[in-house]
Amino acid sequence: MNPLDANRLHLTRRSLFGKSALGLGGAALGSLLTREGFSAQMPDPGAPMLPHFAPKAKRVIYLLQNGAPSHVDLFDWKPMLKKMHGTQIPDSIVGGKRFSTM
Repeated sequence: MNPLDANRLHLTRRSLFGKSALGLGGAALGSLLTREGFSAQMPDPGAPMLPHFAPKAKRVIYLLQNGAPSHVDLFDWKPMLKKMHGTQIPDSIVGGKRFSTM
């Protein structure tokens, strides 16, 4: 039997009323339990929580430094780096422009 045809057999008025009654009953039960105070209040997972220990730092200094190479570039082996160390960047790369980070 085709799965779509089997699914259509379950789409009857009786199944609609049965499923909607279960849904409405569950919503009503949840509403009654919160009014009576039987349901436990769940903490908000996004709320900030207290640390497990007293923090030692009083202040934080953020440094934003321009011109650092990418972390990907730092891990690659560059055999020309020792040879080119201390020399000027070639004009083919810079194109005659002055960059403050190079």
